[in-house]
Amino acid sequence: MNVGYPALHSKLDGFTVLERQKGPFGVQEVFLSGFEKAKNEIGNSHPLEYMESKYDSNQEMMEFSMLRHMQGLHAPLRLKIERQIVGQVQRLPGLHSSHILSDSLTGRLDEITFDDILNDPMDAELVGHSHLLMEQHKSF
Repeated sequence: MNVGYPALHSKLDGFTVLERQKGPFGVQEVFLSGFEKAKNEIGNSHPLEYMESKYDSNQEMMEFSMLRHMQGLHAPLRLKIERQIVGQVQRLPGLHSSHILSDSLTGRLDEITFDDILNDPMDAELVGHSHLLMEQHKSF
């Protein structure tokens, strides 16, 4: 019986390769974008890593599908629009933004993950001229 819910197991679309930003001379801009790991050029190395990277989007699809069946089409559309509006709010480049409203809408405030402990953006060593970072952000 198919009720229109997305599959629980995501299908592998293949490896994703991330592209590096190149400067005007064909070399990475280290002062603006920072150092990158060699792993970024390889892509996903294990199928579980790919499934873990798509976990949030799969959960969101499942949640929206259940909302659509229980409350109608308006409920997932309204939530999607609210999340898009909240996702656009940000601070100037170089300043930390906590995105607490986005976390409260998605329910991430109730979870403690590795990103909360080991990947705290307040601990990042982001040093740079605010004017240069703003020019890069606005792509002048």
